[in-house]
Amino acid sequence: MVEQLFRKQQVRGSNPLVGFLKLRIMNYELRIAKLLKIFIIYFMCTGCAVFMAFSLFMTPKIDPDNLKTNEELTKERQVYINKCQTCHSLINPKYKNKYEWTQKLQKYRDENIINDSETYSIIKYLEWAGK
Repeated sequence: MVEQLFRKQQVRGSNPLVGFLKLRIMNYELRIAKLLKIFIIYFMCTGCAVFMAFSLFMTPKIDPDNLKTNEELTKERQVYINKCQTCHSLINPKYKNKYEWTQKLQKYRDENIINDSETYSIIKYLEWAGK
């Protein structure tokens, strides 16, 4: 490819050395651009991995015995403990707001991990306990 471009430069009547040097510079610029893309993608991926590790391991966990209790919400509290603790540690209800909890639980509901009534009970408890 470089030789074809070099020949085109010669046909046009310009100095072949200047054309050749221009091609070499363009070739290096392309290599640098590729390297920059690779570094950008690499740092984006490592940034995501660090964020995911941070969110998984640094999320404030809570022991079920330390959860707030309310006589009116005993059933909802129990649903939260039984359903959520089967797959992962319980997350402190104060860590997220109602909107974030709703989105998270919507994902679990879509995956058929919990049903509609359990979703409602858990959100109701988390909203109260997060205050």
